[in-house]
Amino acid sequence: MVSVREERRPTTYVGYKNAVRLYIVPGLGRRRPRRLTAAHVRAFRVGVRERCFYCVHGLDVRCPEKDRCCSFGRCCRRRPSPRLVQYIYQVLRNGLAAAQR
Repeated sequence: MVSVREERRPTTYVGYKNAVRLYIVPGLGRRRPRRLTAAHVRAFRVGVRERCFYCVHGLDVRCPEKDRCCSFGRCCRRRPSPRLVQYIYQVLRNGLAAAQR
């Protein structure tokens, strides 16, 4: 569960939830915070920055074949923006700090 102050807007909750659901849990697996090392976090951050969002989440499978951007072994190479990578890392960092407290 994501820890967010009560005075935040509902959209903040949605943003944190999506970062956890789409990136953090699939990227780090179900590792417990006590078992998480700096190497795991570094590899996670590089992985988020380097992987294509469509390929990782299998989004093209739902699209009609003519509309797919990643198909037939080709990848569109759409990477998350640097700001999105920073945001995901911030959510992870805040969650780990809350777990540590």
